[in-house]
Amino acid sequence: IKMWFSKKSSSFASRVDKFWCELGKNLDVIKRNLEDKNYETASKMTEEALNLCLVDPTFMIGLVNDKIDLVLTPEGMKYRLFWLKFIKSRMPKEYETKLTCTLGKPRAPREVATIQMYGVSVDANEVMVYANFEEKSVDMCLYNKTLSKLKSEDENKAYTLAFILCDNVVGETAMINTLGDFEIVDEPREKGVALTDFADLIDDKFGKEASSEPLKQFSFYELEPRSDALRDDVFMGYTSLTSLLNEYYDGKSDIYNEAYELGINFCFLVLYHGGDVQFGVDSKNKIEDELETSTFCEGMGAATGTKHSYVDLICFDKDELEKAVSKFSKELDIKIEICEFKR
Repeated sequence: IKMWFSKKSSSFASRVDKFWCELGKNLDVIKRNLEDKNYETASKMTEEALNLCLVDPTFMIGLVNDKIDLVLTPEGMKYRLFWLKFIKSRMPKEYETKLTCTLGKPRAPREVATIQMYGVSVDANEVMVYANFEEKSVDMCLYNKTLSKLKSEDENKAYTLAFILCDNVVGETAMINTLGDFEIVDEPREKGVALTDFADLIDDKFGKEASSEPLKQFSFYELEPRSDALRDDVFMGYTSLTSLLNEYYDGKSDIYNEAYELGINFCFLVLYHGGDVQFGVDSKNKIEDELETSTFCEGMGAATGTKHSYVDLICFDKDELEKAVSKFSKELDIKIEICEFKR
Protein backbone atom coordinates (compact mmCIF):
# COMPACT_ATOMS: atom_id res chain seq x y z
CA ILE A 1 0.00 0.00 0.00
CA LYS A 2 1.38 3.41 -0.94
CA MET A 3 1.48 5.96 1.82
CA TRP A 4 0.82 9.33 0.26
CA PHE A 5 3.32 11.87 1.51
CA SER A 6 0.73 14.43 2.55
CA LYS A 7 -0.19 12.13 5.43
CA LYS A 8 3.39 12.25 6.65
CA SER A 9 4.46 15.07 8.87
CA SER A 10 7.71 15.77 7.02
CA SER A 11 7.88 18.56 4.46
CA PHE A 12 8.70 18.03 0.81
CA ALA A 13 11.91 20.02 1.35
CA SER A 14 13.12 17.70 4.11
CA ARG A 15 12.31 14.61 2.05
CA VAL A 16 14.21 16.04 -0.92
CA ASP A 17 17.23 16.42 1.38
CA LYS A 18 16.79 12.77 2.46
CA PHE A 19 16.74 11.73 -1.20
CA TRP A 20 20.02 13.50 -1.93
CA CYS A 21 21.60 12.02 1.19
CA GLU A 22 20.51 8.50 0.20
CA LEU A 23 21.58 8.91 -3.43
CA GLY A 24 24.90 10.41 -2.33
CA LYS A 25 25.78 7.28 -0.34
CA ASN A 26 25.33 5.18 -3.47
CA LEU A 27 26.84 7.39 -6.19
CA ASP A 28 30.02 5.31 -6.54
CA VAL A 29 28.10 2.02 -6.69
CA ILE A 30 25.63 3.49 -9.21
CA LYS A 31 28.52 4.69 -11.36
CA ARG A 32 30.21 1.29 -11.28
CA ASN A 33 26.96 -0.36 -12.35
CA LEU A 34 26.55 2.10 -15.23
CA GLU A 35 30.15 1.45 -16.34
CA ASP A 36 29.49 -2.31 -16.24
CA LYS A 37 26.26 -1.77 -18.19
CA ASN A 38 24.14 -3.01 -15.27
CA TYR A 39 21.56 -0.36 -16.11
CA GLU A 40 18.73 -2.08 -14.28
CA THR A 41 20.60 -2.13 -10.95
CA ALA A 42 21.67 1.51 -11.34
CA SER A 43 18.12 2.49 -12.21
CA LYS A 44 16.63 0.55 -9.29
CA MET A 45 18.99 2.18 -6.76
CA THR A 46 18.16 5.62 -8.13
CA GLU A 47 14.43 4.92 -8.06
CA GLU A 48 14.57 3.74 -4.43
CA ALA A 49 16.18 7.04 -3.47
CA LEU A 50 13.74 9.11 -5.57
CA ASN A 51 10.79 7.32 -3.95
CA LEU A 52 11.69 9.19 -0.77
CA CYS A 53 10.34 12.40 -2.32
CA LEU A 54 8.29 11.52 -5.43
CA VAL A 55 5.47 9.14 -6.33
CA ASP A 56 6.21 6.99 -9.41
CA PRO A 57 9.22 9.11 -10.41
CA THR A 58 10.02 9.34 -14.13
CA PHE A 59 13.73 9.66 -14.79
CA MET A 60 16.65 8.45 -16.87
CA ILE A 61 20.14 7.72 -15.64
CA GLY A 62 23.34 7.28 -17.63
CA LEU A 63 26.95 8.35 -17.96
CA VAL A 64 27.93 11.52 -19.80
CA ASN A 65 31.62 12.53 -19.90
CA ASP A 66 32.43 10.12 -17.08
CA LYS A 67 29.82 11.70 -14.77
CA ILE A 68 26.46 10.29 -13.77
CA ASP A 69 23.66 12.14 -15.56
CA LEU A 70 20.33 12.03 -13.75
CA VAL A 71 17.49 13.30 -15.93
CA LEU A 72 14.25 14.14 -14.12
CA THR A 73 11.37 14.25 -16.59
CA PRO A 74 8.13 16.22 -16.11
CA GLU A 75 6.30 14.12 -18.74
CA GLY A 76 5.41 17.26 -20.68
CA MET A 77 3.87 19.13 -17.71
CA LYS A 78 5.18 22.59 -16.92
CA TYR A 79 3.92 22.61 -13.32
CA ARG A 80 6.02 19.51 -12.53
CA LEU A 81 9.12 21.34 -13.75
CA PHE A 82 8.80 23.69 -10.76
CA TRP A 83 9.19 20.94 -8.20
CA LEU A 84 11.86 19.13 -10.22
CA LYS A 85 13.78 22.41 -10.33
CA PHE A 86 13.46 22.60 -6.54
CA ILE A 87 14.90 19.07 -6.22
CA LYS A 88 17.80 20.08 -8.45
CA SER A 89 18.38 23.26 -6.42
CA ARG A 90 18.85 21.18 -3.23
CA MET A 91 21.61 19.03 -4.73
CA PRO A 92 24.64 19.29 -2.43
CA LYS A 93 27.56 21.17 -4.00
CA GLU A 94 30.00 18.35 -3.26
CA TYR A 95 28.13 16.01 -5.63
CA GLU A 96 28.85 18.24 -8.61
CA THR A 97 32.10 16.46 -9.50
CA LYS A 98 30.27 13.12 -9.75
CA LEU A 99 26.78 14.00 -10.93
CA THR A 100 24.82 16.24 -13.26
CA CYS A 101 21.11 16.72 -12.70
CA THR A 102 19.16 17.61 -15.86
CA LEU A 103 15.54 18.78 -16.06
CA GLY A 104 13.57 17.25 -18.93
CA LYS A 105 14.73 14.85 -21.60
CA PRO A 106 17.70 16.52 -23.30
CA ARG A 107 18.15 16.83 -27.06
CA ALA A 108 19.30 13.70 -28.78
CA PRO A 109 22.48 14.01 -30.87
CA ARG A 110 21.74 15.09 -34.45
CA GLU A 111 22.77 11.78 -35.94
CA VAL A 112 20.02 9.94 -34.01
CA ALA A 113 17.19 12.12 -35.22
CA THR A 114 15.01 9.35 -36.63
CA ILE A 115 12.00 7.90 -34.86
CA GLN A 116 10.24 4.63 -35.62
CA MET A 117 6.69 4.19 -34.37
CA TYR A 118 3.35 2.93 -35.59
CA GLY A 119 5.08 1.10 -38.43
CA VAL A 120 6.55 4.27 -39.98
CA SER A 121 9.93 5.96 -39.80
CA VAL A 122 10.36 9.74 -39.68
CA ASP A 123 13.73 11.50 -39.93
CA ALA A 124 13.85 14.93 -38.25
CA ASN A 125 16.17 16.17 -41.01
CA GLU A 126 13.25 15.69 -43.39
CA VAL A 127 10.67 17.44 -41.22
CA MET A 128 10.21 21.09 -42.15
CA VAL A 129 9.16 23.60 -39.50
CA TYR A 130 7.36 26.82 -40.40
CA ALA A 131 7.69 28.85 -37.23
CA ASN A 132 5.99 31.97 -36.05
CA PHE A 133 7.93 33.44 -33.11
CA GLU A 134 5.87 35.44 -30.62
CA GLU A 135 7.43 37.32 -27.70
CA LYS A 136 7.15 34.41 -25.26
CA SER A 137 6.26 31.43 -27.41
CA VAL A 138 6.57 29.93 -30.85
CA ASP A 139 3.84 28.48 -33.06
CA MET A 140 5.06 25.47 -35.02
CA CYS A 141 3.66 24.07 -38.26
CA LEU A 142 5.34 20.82 -39.30
CA TYR A 143 5.45 19.33 -42.77
CA ASN A 144 6.66 15.83 -43.63
CA LYS A 145 5.18 13.46 -46.22
CA THR A 146 5.08 10.45 -43.89
CA LEU A 147 3.58 12.47 -41.04
CA SER A 148 0.90 13.97 -43.19
CA LYS A 149 -0.03 10.51 -44.58
CA LEU A 150 -0.22 9.13 -41.01
CA LYS A 151 -2.37 12.10 -40.03
CA SER A 152 -4.91 11.25 -42.74
CA GLU A 153 -5.11 7.69 -41.35
CA ASP A 154 -4.96 8.42 -37.62
CA GLU A 155 -4.60 11.99 -36.40
CA ASN A 156 -3.79 11.05 -32.77
CA LYS A 157 -0.93 8.79 -33.79
CA ALA A 158 0.50 11.48 -36.08
CA TYR A 159 0.50 14.12 -33.32
CA THR A 160 1.88 11.71 -30.70
CA LEU A 161 4.76 10.82 -32.99
CA ALA A 162 5.38 14.48 -33.88
CA PHE A 163 5.47 15.56 -30.21
CA ILE A 164 7.87 12.77 -29.26
CA LEU A 165 10.11 13.65 -32.21
CA CYS A 166 10.12 17.35 -31.20
CA ASP A 167 10.90 16.46 -27.57
CA ASN A 168 13.82 14.36 -28.80
CA VAL A 169 15.19 16.95 -31.19
CA VAL A 170 14.37 20.26 -29.49
CA GLY A 171 14.42 18.95 -25.90
CA GLU A 172 11.49 18.37 -23.54
CA THR A 173 12.00 21.45 -21.36
CA ALA A 174 12.42 23.79 -24.33
CA MET A 175 9.16 22.47 -25.79
CA ILE A 176 7.28 22.94 -22.50
CA ASN A 177 8.60 26.47 -22.10
CA THR A 178 8.13 27.82 -25.59
CA LEU A 179 5.51 25.90 -27.56
CA GLY A 180 2.42 27.83 -28.59
CA ASP A 181 0.22 26.36 -31.34
CA PHE A 182 1.27 23.09 -32.95
CA GLU A 183 0.01 21.78 -36.26
CA ILE A 184 0.91 19.16 -38.86
CA VAL A 185 0.24 20.65 -42.30
CA ASP A 186 -0.49 18.75 -45.51
CA GLU A 187 1.49 20.85 -47.97
CA PRO A 188 5.03 22.27 -47.84
CA ARG A 189 5.20 26.06 -47.45
CA GLU A 190 7.82 28.76 -47.96
CA LYS A 191 10.56 29.77 -45.53
CA GLY A 192 10.85 26.51 -43.66
CA VAL A 193 13.74 25.20 -41.58
CA ALA A 194 14.63 21.55 -40.88
CA LEU A 195 13.54 20.38 -37.42
CA THR A 196 17.17 19.49 -36.64
CA ASP A 197 18.19 23.16 -37.13
CA PHE A 198 15.13 24.50 -35.33
CA ALA A 199 16.60 23.79 -31.87
CA ASP A 200 19.29 26.42 -32.51
CA LEU A 201 16.62 29.00 -33.36
CA ILE A 202 14.95 28.31 -29.99
CA ASP A 203 18.27 28.95 -28.22
CA ASP A 204 18.84 32.16 -30.18
CA LYS A 205 15.38 33.49 -29.44
CA PHE A 206 14.71 32.37 -25.86
CA GLY A 207 18.23 31.80 -24.50
CA LYS A 208 19.86 28.64 -23.20
CA GLU A 209 17.73 28.77 -20.02
CA ALA A 210 14.68 27.77 -22.06
CA SER A 211 16.22 24.31 -22.39
CA SER A 212 17.28 23.85 -18.79
CA GLU A 213 14.66 25.17 -16.35
CA PRO A 214 11.05 26.32 -16.17
CA LEU A 215 10.86 29.81 -17.63
CA LYS A 216 8.99 32.30 -15.49
CA GLN A 217 6.93 33.81 -18.26
CA PHE A 218 4.08 35.79 -16.79
CA SER A 219 0.72 36.18 -18.48
CA PHE A 220 -1.28 39.24 -17.46
CA TYR A 221 -5.03 39.06 -17.01
CA GLU A 222 -7.93 41.36 -16.15
CA LEU A 223 -11.22 40.30 -14.57
CA GLU A 224 -14.52 41.89 -13.59
CA PRO A 225 -14.76 41.75 -9.77
CA ARG A 226 -17.80 39.61 -8.88
CA SER A 227 -17.97 40.23 -5.12
CA ASP A 228 -15.81 41.07 -2.11
CA ALA A 229 -15.21 37.35 -1.44
CA LEU A 230 -11.72 35.86 -1.68
CA ARG A 231 -10.37 35.91 -5.24
CA ASP A 232 -13.79 37.08 -6.51
CA ASP A 233 -12.66 40.70 -6.00
CA VAL A 234 -9.68 40.39 -8.37
CA PHE A 235 -9.54 42.93 -11.19
CA MET A 236 -5.97 42.32 -12.40
CA GLY A 237 -3.14 39.88 -11.95
CA TYR A 238 -0.36 37.88 -13.58
CA THR A 239 0.59 34.22 -13.45
CA SER A 240 3.36 31.94 -14.69
CA LEU A 241 1.04 28.93 -14.45
CA THR A 242 -2.17 29.65 -16.34
CA SER A 243 -3.26 26.00 -16.06
CA LEU A 244 -3.39 26.22 -12.24
CA LEU A 245 -5.39 29.45 -12.30
CA ASN A 246 -7.86 28.07 -14.86
CA GLU A 247 -8.41 24.96 -12.76
CA TYR A 248 -9.04 27.10 -9.68
CA TYR A 249 -11.68 29.23 -11.40
CA ASP A 250 -13.26 26.12 -12.98
CA GLY A 251 -13.55 24.46 -9.57
CA LYS A 252 -11.07 21.71 -10.57
CA SER A 253 -8.01 20.72 -8.56
CA ASP A 254 -6.03 18.08 -10.48
CA ILE A 255 -2.74 19.99 -10.43
CA TYR A 256 -3.28 21.05 -6.81
CA ASN A 257 -4.00 17.43 -5.77
CA GLU A 258 -1.01 15.97 -7.55
CA ALA A 259 1.28 18.42 -5.75
CA TYR A 260 -0.52 17.96 -2.42
CA GLU A 261 0.09 14.21 -2.54
CA LEU A 262 3.81 14.99 -2.58
CA GLY A 263 3.49 17.39 0.34
CA ILE A 264 3.79 20.42 -1.96
CA ASN A 265 1.30 23.26 -1.59
CA PHE A 266 0.04 25.44 -4.38
CA CYS A 267 -1.28 28.25 -2.24
CA PHE A 268 -1.76 32.00 -2.15
CA LEU A 269 -1.28 34.65 0.49
CA VAL A 270 -4.28 36.89 1.07
CA LEU A 271 -3.44 40.43 2.20
CA TYR A 272 -6.45 42.19 3.69
CA HIS A 273 -6.05 45.78 2.54
CA GLY A 274 -9.75 46.51 3.11
CA GLY A 275 -10.10 48.85 0.11
CA ASP A 276 -6.75 50.69 0.36
CA VAL A 277 -5.62 49.20 -2.94
CA GLN A 278 -2.30 51.07 -3.09
CA PHE A 279 -1.32 49.83 0.40
CA GLY A 280 -2.26 46.31 -0.76
CA VAL A 281 -0.12 46.59 -3.89
CA ASP A 282 2.87 48.00 -1.99
CA SER A 283 2.65 45.25 0.64
CA LYS A 284 2.30 42.58 -2.03
CA ASN A 285 5.37 43.91 -3.88
CA LYS A 286 7.47 43.90 -0.68
CA ILE A 287 6.49 40.30 0.05
CA GLU A 288 7.25 39.21 -3.52
CA ASP A 289 10.69 40.83 -3.29
CA GLU A 290 11.39 39.16 0.08
CA LEU A 291 10.38 35.72 -1.21
CA GLU A 292 12.47 36.11 -4.38
CA THR A 293 15.44 34.45 -2.63
CA SER A 294 13.40 31.98 -0.59
CA THR A 295 14.60 28.39 -0.22
CA PHE A 296 11.15 27.01 0.73
CA CYS A 297 8.78 28.48 -1.87
CA GLU A 298 8.64 30.11 -5.27
CA GLY A 299 6.42 32.90 -6.60
CA MET A 300 3.95 31.91 -9.31
CA GLY A 301 2.26 35.27 -9.77
CA ALA A 302 0.11 37.79 -7.93
CA ALA A 303 -3.23 39.56 -8.15
CA THR A 304 -4.93 42.72 -6.92
CA GLY A 305 -8.54 42.88 -5.81
CA THR A 306 -10.89 45.54 -4.45
CA LYS A 307 -10.51 44.23 -0.87
CA HIS A 308 -7.46 41.95 -0.95
CA SER A 309 -4.09 41.50 -2.62
CA TYR A 310 -2.77 38.07 -3.45
CA VAL A 311 0.63 36.42 -3.80
CA ASP A 312 0.57 33.04 -5.59
CA LEU A 313 3.12 30.45 -4.50
CA ILE A 314 4.34 26.91 -4.80
CA CYS A 315 5.46 25.99 -1.29
CA PHE A 316 7.81 23.16 -0.33
CA ASP A 317 7.80 23.70 3.43
CA LYS A 318 4.57 24.99 4.98
CA ASP A 319 6.09 25.57 8.44
CA GLU A 320 8.73 27.89 7.03
CA LEU A 321 6.10 29.78 5.05
CA GLU A 322 3.94 30.23 8.15
CA LYS A 323 6.90 31.73 10.04
CA ALA A 324 7.65 34.10 7.15
CA VAL A 325 4.01 35.16 6.88
CA SER A 326 3.70 36.06 10.55
CA LYS A 327 6.91 38.11 10.21
CA PHE A 328 5.50 39.94 7.12
CA SER A 329 2.22 40.55 8.90
CA LYS A 330 3.96 42.27 11.84
CA GLU A 331 6.40 44.26 9.71
CA LEU A 332 3.78 45.51 7.24
CA ASP A 333 0.99 45.80 9.80
CA ILE A 334 -1.51 43.95 7.62
CA LYS A 335 -3.58 40.79 8.17
CA ILE A 336 -2.29 37.93 5.98
CA GLU A 337 -3.74 34.47 5.51
CA ILE A 338 -2.46 31.40 3.63
CA CYS A 339 -5.13 29.83 1.37
CA GLU A 340 -4.93 26.63 -0.65
CA PHE A 341 -5.22 26.95 -4.45
CA LYS A 342 -8.52 25.10 -4.66
CA ARG A 343 -12.14 26.05 -4.29
